[in-house]
Amino acid sequence: MAIKISKTLKAKLPVDERDKIEALLVQKAGGRCFLCEGVLNLSTDTILADHDIPEAEDGPTEAKNLNLVHKACNEFKRNYKTIDVRPYLKLASFVKSQGGQANYGQCLGHFGITPVAIGVERQVDKARLHLPDGTHAETKVLSEKNKEGVIEYAYVSVPRAAIFNDDACQPRAIKLQQLWAIYLDIQHNPLHEPPSCRLVPVEHEHGLGRLLMFDGQHKTLASWLMGRTHVVIKIYLALSRERTIQLVNSVQAKIKKLPLSPFELSAKMSEEWRDRIARYQEEEGEAGSEEGFIKWVDKDERARAKAAFIDALYQSILDSEELEMKELIAPSGSKTSATESGVQLKETAFRNKLLKPLLNPSLLAEPFAVATGMREREASICIQLLNMLYRKAFKPAPGAAEMTEKERERAKRLAYQPALEFVAELLRRAAGRVLHTDEEHPFLEKAPSQSDIEAFENCIDRILAHPVWWTPFDFSPRMRDFANAMSKNQDADKVFKAVGLHKMGYVLGHDELDEDALTGPIS
Repeated sequence: MAIKISKTLKAKLPVDERDKIEALLVQKAGGRCFLCEGVLNLSTDTILADHDIPEAEDGPTEAKNLNLVHKACNEFKRNYKTIDVRPYLKLASFVKSQGGQANYGQCLGHFGITPVAIGVERQVDKARLHLPDGTHAETKVLSEKNKEGVIEYAYVSVPRAAIFNDDACQPRAIKLQQLWAIYLDIQHNPLHEPPSCRLVPVEHEHGLGRLLMFDGQHKTLASWLMGRTHVVIKIYLALSRERTIQLVNSVQAKIKKLPLSPFELSAKMSEEWRDRIARYQEEEGEAGSEEGFIKWVDKDERARAKAAFIDALYQSILDSEELEMKELIAPSGSKTSATESGVQLKETAFRNKLLKPLLNPSLLAEPFAVATGMREREASICIQLLNMLYRKAFKPAPGAAEMTEKERERAKRLAYQPALEFVAELLRRAAGRVLHTDEEHPFLEKAPSQSDIEAFENCIDRILAHPVWWTPFDFSPRMRDFANAMSKNQDADKVFKAVGLHKMGYVLGHDELDEDALTGPIS
């Protein structure tokens, strides 16, 4: 890997900067990406020169307007302004440094926020709050009555340091794609619904309480990315942990947001199975598990229950707002439409040929609280891999207006069902090697580091660099065998093995292809 500066860009530079531009930018960077402020590793990272003020906005192509950035940061930035992208990418880099899994409380360190308890004075219909920034807020207490009792709440603007994460009720990790969408939205629109917190008294400290946020962590972080110092929240004054979990689960079951349930995949299942899972959870509590639920249902319905579970597993990926590849997917029964690569995948092919090899359909024996994190981790890594594959194989190269004929041919061949399945299995195996985990199910146990993500990207680059994807079919007997295997959907493993694409040494970058990979004798 190295700094990649195109000849076109160099030609636009002032004459006295052309020969020394790399050295100028390295010195200017100080070893950090200008966008995410993560470390630039000159030996392993792909590093690009990025315009601070875009050329489209008359930004000059000269050293003072150029900065070194990670390739991924440059691809993400696209036409957004640096001032808008940097805060998000810095936080995204922080989350990745935490293994790709961090909730609101874990993100506070990135902002230098240390939450503290607040003082609370309660009157009949009012509450006076003594806030961490030394200010006071007096607010009217509102109430509702239902079959569960009376619920009291208030709305108030509080500073950053007043809000803790509700670890007991909000264990979920931040979804970066959702955070980005909210961050962009609130730059133009008001925050539609306030984050929700419950006020919990500090034990042995009369008059002190902690504001624990159980809903709205993405909204709140988006506000901090905007540079705001306060956010308006809804405070529930006497909501127990049990009532809070009940509230969150009820809202998520009826309003299709991010589900928060010990058996999170139940949100993707039919009403019949959701109801049964709810009953099972009531009976088993924290001891419940995916495996335990299937054993809990009647024996003659277990196969149907497991099928519903697997379908929900696939659907949770397909419905994710973070999945960029869904632009290629045509739902079952719909007509195909043009894409940049000229390729579109049927939903059944996406499920069976890409997701099935990547995901672990086995039922987890771990308690729900543990299994939820494992499934989130698996989904997150799977989506990251698919997004990388989509950007590299089915989109124009960064800075290019359209795909080349060679890239289009590669995309067309990759879209063959046996090729999709083989590549998915290859990526799963390679990820297992990178993560040093089980190659059959590598995504459940360990979250990837930033260097692991870069290794995944390198593996995809190696797979896509294999000449089997664009060499003419009549080039050799091996290529004719490849064409037949793709069109007839048979013997794919045999032909990929024949051309050497099955070798982990090649995919991981340890070995090069044999010179006769496409022309050697057919075994």
